[in-house]
Amino acid sequence: MQRRYWKGLVIALAILALACTTTLTGCKKKMASDPGMKTTGTTTSTGIYSGGASTTAPTPTAGGMSEADLAAQKAAEAKRMAEERARQIADQAMARFNTQNINFAFDNSDLSPEAMSILKDKANYLRQFPNKGVLIKGHCDDRGSLEYNLALGDRRANSAKNFLTDLGIDARRINTISYGEEMPLAQGQNEAAWAVNRRCEFALE
Repeated sequence: MQRRYWKGLVIALAILALACTTTLTGCKKKMASDPGMKTTGTTTSTGIYSGGASTTAPTPTAGGMSEADLAAQKAAEAKRMAEERARQIADQAMARFNTQNINFAFDNSDLSPEAMSILKDKANYLRQFPNKGVLIKGHCDDRGSLEYNLALGDRRANSAKNFLTDLGIDARRINTISYGEEMPLAQGQNEAAWAVNRRCEFALE
């Protein structure tokens, strides 16, 4: 009877071992058939293959842009601001050229030191913009005849022109005209008004 007990125990253990072997074989087959597990590289818990090596992506900034894109954006903005500033400076220089007059003494076409300084600035501008010309307009106060003042205005305009050409500006870029007393800036029969009206004006062409 004892022999039957041991024989039954051996048979039970054999059956249990066979069942475990079958279970392990099924698990191995399942692992081999799973696409997410069929790799020799590193896998994540979701079965995504890492390839065994990491690829460094561009580091995003707080706004979602890469550092390279952010640097390019800053460079483009700096260039735009520099161009805008250059345009503003050019516009201011043009406005100053067109609005800054030179003045003369009574019945005189000689250039004062102040007038020469202003003309030097205008010559510098014309050198920077060689495609531009200038019209010089001579004016007088209302003392004297119309004919005399037209001639005096012409002498004043040509006095300014000659000074510019002596500074190296091509004479072909400079035109002159005289308005005599016909276009006063200031009204009145007094020295303050007459001094303002004895002038040359400049207009870029």
